[in-house]
Amino acid sequence: MTRHAFATTQPDIPILLLSGRSEEKDRIEGFEAGADDYVIKPFSPREIVLRIQNMITRVYSPGPYVSETGDLLNNAFKIGDIVLYPSARRVMVKQNEVHLTPKEYDLLYFLITHQEKVYSREVLHTEVWKSSHRGIYDRRTVDTHIKRLRDKLFSYYPEGNGWIQTLWGHGYMFKKI
Repeated sequence: MTRHAFATTQPDIPILLLSGRSEEKDRIEGFEAGADDYVIKPFSPREIVLRIQNMITRVYSPGPYVSETGDLLNNAFKIGDIVLYPSARRVMVKQNEVHLTPKEYDLLYFLITHQEKVYSREVLHTEVWKSSHRGIYDRRTVDTHIKRLRDKLFSYYPEGNGWIQTLWGHGYMFKKI
């Protein structure tokens, strides 16, 4: 196994190794490959459930520190009074949790992580909806989600209403004003 073989493919996903190999060298190799925990057979199903719950809590808890520039820092983005926690898929505005649908969240995440760049409806649909099949979606799907996202976010923070900007004939972009 190569060093950090697990961690390099999906660094945000915790890895629990269940193994019949109990020698120290095997456990060390598992940890060096990127495992977060290593359990040797036989094991209790309850123990596995508790270990998984602890790993999820540890890995996916929102960090207390965020960058004002919108850079990822301790698993959070902060732009003004908007805080986005990617690992928990949570959005806070002025310390109020904003409940977004999965696609609204994905759209906001994409725009925040690609600030100051204009994206057409087609590109947003391909990137956020992971589809390039133009015939199976309504042309206004992206517009509708943008409108709902603006309404939800900026009902808590009207000063930021211009952050998701429409560039007529070109698309949308997230711009800190």
